[in-house]
Amino acid sequence: MSHLLYKKFLKNKRVYILNSAYWKKIVNKIFRMSGSEYIEWLNTTYCNGKKFYNGNPIFNGLFKEKNKAVRIIQEEPENEDISISAWIDKIELEADTIYELVISLELSKESKAIAESLIKAWITDDLNNEEMENCINEKLDFLYPIEENYSVDIIEELKAA
Repeated sequence: MSHLLYKKFLKNKRVYILNSAYWKKIVNKIFRMSGSEYIEWLNTTYCNGKKFYNGNPIFNGLFKEKNKAVRIIQEEPENEDISISAWIDKIELEADTIYELVISLELSKESKAIAESLIKAWITDDLNNEEMENCINEKLDFLYPIEENYSVDIIEELKAA
């Protein structure tokens, strides 16, 4: 069971704006520790200037000096379980190859703590792609144990391999 934060943020613009500011505060704190500066690089508005208010992204930051980016996608909570996933994307931006840590979550105290630790590892600790993939696996394995996803026969085959 998780402790959900900013419930109904997709239905209430005021809550959405507060939620977005919450993420900026969290991420700015992490980045101050590392001395890194970022710019928002993804378009979050329509042609007429109105914001998307869809949670993708709720936060985005590009760190040009590191060729890295962070994007947080926030979903409306569906239940009280902890819900978070993360991966590294390779994107081409102008003439540069940028590696982006993408975190998709339903915001709770628990998923926020995991997201913070992933962002810190990616930007402050400056892990490379392989190290970051390992970090993601370590942080998320306890949420999605292999035994829940595979039958006993498959687990035995994997152990024997």
